[in-house]
Amino acid sequence: MGEQLQFDVPDKTDLKDLQSKLCQELGLSVVSSTNINHVYLDTFDWRVYASGSVLDFITQEGKSNLVLRRLMGNQAQATLSVKTTPVFIDDIPAGRMRNTLDTVLEMRALQVQVKLETRMQLFSLLDKEEKTVMRLAIEQSTLKTAAGRRRKIGARIQIMPVKGYINPVKNAVNALTKKFALQPATQDLMLTALKQESRQPGGYSSKLKLHLEPEMRTDAAVRQIMSRLAQIIEENREGVCKDIDSEFLHDFRVAVRKTRSAITQIKGVFPQRVFERYRTDFAWLGAVTSSTRDMDVYLLKYDQYCSSLPEVMRSDLEPLHEFLIQHQKQEQAILAKALNSARYRNMMKSWHTVLDSKLPAHSSLPNAMRPVIEVADERIMHMYRRVLKQGQAINPESPAERLHDLRKSCKKLRYLMEFFQSIYPAKKIVELIKVLKSLQENLGDFQDYEVQAANMKNFSRQMVEEGDVPPDTLMAMGVLVEGLEEGQHQVREEFSKRFKEFALPKNQDHFYKLFTIPDQVSK
Repeated sequence: MGEQLQFDVPDKTDLKDLQSKLCQELGLSVVSSTNINHVYLDTFDWRVYASGSVLDFITQEGKSNLVLRRLMGNQAQATLSVKTTPVFIDDIPAGRMRNTLDTVLEMRALQVQVKLETRMQLFSLLDKEEKTVMRLAIEQSTLKTAAGRRRKIGARIQIMPVKGYINPVKNAVNALTKKFALQPATQDLMLTALKQESRQPGGYSSKLKLHLEPEMRTDAAVRQIMSRLAQIIEENREGVCKDIDSEFLHDFRVAVRKTRSAITQIKGVFPQRVFERYRTDFAWLGAVTSSTRDMDVYLLKYDQYCSSLPEVMRSDLEPLHEFLIQHQKQEQAILAKALNSARYRNMMKSWHTVLDSKLPAHSSLPNAMRPVIEVADERIMHMYRRVLKQGQAINPESPAERLHDLRKSCKKLRYLMEFFQSIYPAKKIVELIKVLKSLQENLGDFQDYEVQAANMKNFSRQMVEEGDVPPDTLMAMGVLVEGLEEGQHQVREEFSKRFKEFALPKNQDHFYKLFTIPDQVSK
């Protein structure tokens, strides 16, 4: 049906009077009155909402159901009877709901976003044969805020069609809109509740989302870049410390890496003392997060490791799993202590002071007052030429270090392009980032296979030193290492093709045209 079947009831409406008039006008009979608790779940970055859905943990009359539905929809996509709220995708039993949410949630944890208590009055419309031909509910919801306060968010009427009976629904819609002058609900109840708390779903993003102007001063542009990265770091700190899910640390580390890259790649905009201090500080921050992230990655890949082994060997890896869990907890405790330390707090406080300070009217720093488009062109082309030179020098006999160096240069080039993306034509720079990303993925896989193989060997030795390890576990880990080394060999074979595609004349032409100022081209 095309009609909107949810209607907002204006504030200060006498609900008892409205109920009486509705029953009289539509011939409704009271069915029941019940209390319903709604707990809306989503990830920190609102992945369920971004997919166009709502995940609602509903408790009614002592029974709990997990309901996945479309935004503004009455019809559930999937419903599960559950006892507790799930946190990760593995907590949801196999079936339609899990299949739907698997690629949405991935490794992210579900968190409570908003809680509602709803008093629902249910009515039904019966035909001459006493068959129910339509149901209607009047719901009065109360928001339970994070601070423990309670706040009414208004009433809502829902029409619940019964299959095969269209006319009763049309009559009800007509009465609600014309006789009672009710307006169709314009947003989902979850969004109405969030609005009461001045919150907006999708408020967090790990993307830079900058709007730089080509002619603005470079020091002003760099401060915007750094401020956004600092914001991402601070937004993820609590989730990192609480170890809610691995993606908090991932986003935290990426923002730290990008900050370090911006500090070292966009020179001549900060005084030397500022440059030296924060290059050191952010290097420390990158180092203290490294071990925990390594353990997170291995735990995320554990199922993949198991599936890569012959089936008879998969259970032999369980001691490795226990080892990884134990050491992740140890490293996580060390990391949380560092991020709650005076050093971290003072570092970020002073960094914000630098970024928020008033720009000088004049600066003697070589790049500070130049138009950002000029500096961006120079830095991007400088790094692009380095990538081409390094890649062209690699042959089948080149040592792995050459590919690692190229990977680092590609990462720096990617970061520069993302920092300044908003000052270039969107379609053109996105296409070039895509071209770079294909090469970068190959180099990243090459590095990952090498590091994982080396660490698995180290883990084997460490596990032996820490206690008895079944010989079958060591054998399974040996087979796993062989598989990782074979994977590295395969992506190494793929490198030549990926680099040739990246370095195609048409791609080089696009880079030079996009990142070279017209005056420079004519010269």
